[in-house]
Amino acid sequence: MSIIAIAEYDIVEVVCLRRSVRAYDGWKCNKRPPSVGERGVVVDIHAHSDGELVYVVEAADQAEPDWLAEFSEAEIRPTGMRHNQALQRTGAAVKRSWFQRLFGRGPGR
Repeated sequence: MSIIAIAEYDIVEVVCLRRSVRAYDGWKCNKRPPSVGERGVVVDIHAHSDGELVYVVEAADQAEPDWLAEFSEAEIRPTGMRHNQALQRTGAAVKRSWFQRLFGRGPGR
């Protein structure tokens, strides 16, 4: 269990994979499975019926993420980076930037 609380849109690093590779593709949308050492953005946090927190993490280093997977707290480690430092690396940020440019809001006006 980590000392630092993990919140939505935090950047985390995968420290271990405790299940089979197929178990990390619950949505059947991954181009490849996550690997130890990769970073991702926490996009959702929910609890299983047993009360354990589950973190839904999207690959952070690609414009279009290669994977989206659920991790337990023991499988990921917070990097200390917040979402505003990493949004420019996610596909959502590219879409948001396009939207902002289109409607003249934010950077890129």
